[in-house]
Amino acid sequence: MINNLSSYFLPEYQFFLQNIDYEKKENIQRDMKGITLSFTDNLSASIDDANNTVNVLVTRSVSFNPDVMFHASVTYGAILKFSDKKDEIKWDDVDLSNELLNNGQFFTRNLMARITLLIGEITSASGQTPLFMPPNIIAPDSMDVQ
Repeated sequence: MINNLSSYFLPEYQFFLQNIDYEKKENIQRDMKGITLSFTDNLSASIDDANNTVNVLVTRSVSFNPDVMFHASVTYGAILKFSDKKDEIKWDDVDLSNELLNNGQFFTRNLMARITLLIGEITSASGQTPLFMPPNIIAPDSMDVQ
């Protein structure tokens, strides 16, 4: 684990909406007994040495078991620029995705708040009660709610 991970990046970063996917399921049930809501968060990261940056994608996927109601996923990206401290760490030896998953709150809070808001807006726009989940990364396994 890298202590004070945020110090290896400049405080300014770019973020962007990468993808939204929503699919309404035809087999909607009125009786919701035995139905489980699942959501999974995923973070992937890669170093771009040419631009001295790290490219990150954060995705939250929401579904039901059994496969009813809808499936939704929202992906946001971020581009983090390395600070002058970059050379203090051998980044090739670091599991960067895992490191950012556990210590990347300095930028993931912003992305997860936006992802959570969009999922709430999408579920509301489709005529359902807005679905709001915690605006933080749940990792590494999915979270099930009955």
